[in-house]
Amino acid sequence: MSAQHSVSTGSSPVISCFIEGWSVLRPVGAGKFSLDDIDPSLCTHLVFLFAGLDDDRSTISLEAEYDTEGERAFRQLVAIKARVPSLHVTVAIGGWTEGSEGFSKMASSQRTRKTFIDSVLENLKRYKLDGLDIFWQNPAQKIQKGRPEDKRNYVTLVKELKEALRPEGFSLTVAVMSLKSVIDDGYDLPGLAEHVGEISRV
Repeated sequence: MSAQHSVSTGSSPVISCFIEGWSVLRPVGAGKFSLDDIDPSLCTHLVFLFAGLDDDRSTISLEAEYDTEGERAFRQLVAIKARVPSLHVTVAIGGWTEGSEGFSKMASSQRTRKTFIDSVLENLKRYKLDGLDIFWQNPAQKIQKGRPEDKRNYVTLVKELKEALRPEGFSLTVAVMSLKSVIDDGYDLPGLAEHVGEISRV
């Protein structure tokens, strides 16, 4: 687990704790870590990395690649949230192994975006989570089968997500790559900033 501390003027400190789904696969004594090991009193926000994207159906998949027991990790998140209702619990989707191809396809049309957004809403409600973080890594980059139109489509996606999530009280944040070439080609930062609560750099 890693933690990120930020403070805004006039607001309470935010301590975000990130739990990596693949940490359960590490050997004991070499970084093995699970949701059972978390002390939620140390965090104001808890982010689970990562949910997946079902490329064929353009839906969020909570049977993450490294969640070796199916949806157990997400049920554990529910239990943590039940113990500490004030903890803001979100799930992140994306990352390096997810690539860009599925995101590109999903974001390319209103129909597939709606399918994705509906599945996000359904699962946030089902697991009583507080929001979604998107880490679309390398949009528009050929190295991960991105498309030139990803930059424009990403803004459209987060706009429509905001319109669906905000009335339900869910948060929406994004993470972006720090490389200037990736930012220039793939991220319309001012456009994204209009529709998300926070943009973090990775």
